[in-house]
Amino acid sequence: PYVRRKTETMNYRVNTEPLPGIKIDFTGNRSYAENLQHYFRYNWSTNNFDIFTPTNNGNFSMSYFMAGTAFVSSDSTSSRLFDNLMENRKIIAERIARNNPQWIENVNEYTFDSIAGDYFPKGYGSSSMDVLLYSFIAAYTGQDAEKISLNPFPRIPLPNWNLTYNGLTNIPSISKIFKTVSISHSYKSNYAINSWATNVYYNENNSVQTFENSDIIIPKYGISQIVLNEQFAPLIGVDLGLQNSMTFNLQFKKSRTLTLSFANNQLTEVNAREIVVG
Repeated sequence: PYVRRKTETMNYRVNTEPLPGIKIDFTGNRSYAENLQHYFRYNWSTNNFDIFTPTNNGNFSMSYFMAGTAFVSSDSTSSRLFDNLMENRKIIAERIARNNPQWIENVNEYTFDSIAGDYFPKGYGSSSMDVLLYSFIAAYTGQDAEKISLNPFPRIPLPNWNLTYNGLTNIPSISKIFKTVSISHSYKSNYAINSWATNVYYNENNSVQTFENSDIIIPKYGISQIVLNEQFAPLIGVDLGLQNSMTFNLQFKKSRTLTLSFANNQLTEVNAREIVVG
């Protein structure tokens, strides 16, 4: 087989000090890997090599932003963000359908989706991978389903940040007791597609082709799972150094990881809170 590997990496860092004692470091990163593979077979009738089963596959990750939904409450029986995902499906399905000229020309029909209990564009049902992908991202990052980009590989990594403030010791009453006072805050978020591949049955000339024995239109990419991760490490942290050289540290950390698997359309959410005293 012929194999070509392509990688794209982007990293940036911006250091700022907007006010004396306040330092903010912004960072961002993006990593895209693609492997193109196809087989050559000699065709004796044409005396040429023909290409067979060309496939692209790879992985993707980038810094992201989902703090807008970080403090939305949920419990074991209800979740507003999950409800938003369910509501986003029809909006996303209609956008994907309208962005496909062949669907408008050759299909342009709505059918009843028994899973969602509503009418969806034919071929883009509530369980379609593309529909779930963008509905999930919009719901759990707080984006508008009407405006979210329908590109699984965004080009610009969003900034994460680390903030520190060391100016409190400039206050005489505080400096008498503390040699150092540092307040910190950090935010990191990541969007990752661990594995993707082009669908071997996808045909650009027939973008309304459906899977065998199904009415779901074949998407261009097959994705195993998508992971959204967020960490406030810490959400708030205080480091104190006394004049007698004793130190005290307090941090409150918060994190969540969301994994949407397309093998069984299962969403897993893991939340963690931690208090560190030292």
